[in-house]
Amino acid sequence: MAIQTQAKIPVLDFSNVDEMKPNTMSWLSARKDVCLALEEYGCFVAEFGSRVPLDLHNTMFGAVRELFDFPKETKWESVNSPESLHRYFSNDCHERIVIQKATALGLEVTRKFANVFWPRE
Repeated sequence: MAIQTQAKIPVLDFSNVDEMKPNTMSWLSARKDVCLALEEYGCFVAEFGSRVPLDLHNTMFGAVRELFDFPKETKWESVNSPESLHRYFSNDCHERIVIQKATALGLEVTRKFANVFWPRE
């Protein structure tokens, strides 16, 4: 008889982010943990201790929840055009939305994405 256990998403502690300078031991350790978590699980929970105020945390996750509450058809049609830098993926296990080249092309790409779902009036 096989025993099934549920995998737990790794939780990584970044509360000492100020101490993480490139190529220091803490930075190398954090980098290793991030790579391992992404390779093994595809995701991780980032803990920042009290560095992120609870109201900011709740606001950010509330917006994400609101985004994923849109009907799948809306998300699919809104972001998967050939010229779009936004992509929506969905299967039975999870959904994801990708903003391609968000850091390379700057804030404007992210604003265009936000305007798809929350048009400015």
